[in-house]
Amino acid sequence: MADRKKHMQSQDVSVLMQLSLSGKKELASRYVALARAISKRSRVSMREYNRIHCRKCSASLRATPGIRVRTRTTRGAAMLVYTCSCGHSTRMPLHKMNA
Repeated sequence: MADRKKHMQSQDVSVLMQLSLSGKKELASRYVALARAISKRSRVSMREYNRIHCRKCSASLRATPGIRVRTRTTRGAAMLVYTCSCGHSTRMPLHKMNA
């Protein structure tokens, strides 16, 4: 019973995160807040969604590039830096592709 409930809650989180990528920014922030609340309450992992939204203001980092997010790469270490309009920066390592 607990596994079924946790599975349903993880589906709710994934639906809310998908809705947050397609829609208005006010609704998107609300969807992300609801998904985070469900995730915290039920201990469902949001690992695959952590890099899609700003941790500070819940704005989408991928839906509208250039409008709310500044993207740049660093020269020394291979890093991709997303800077949101709220001022929060997220750094992600770049990996070489195996071809």
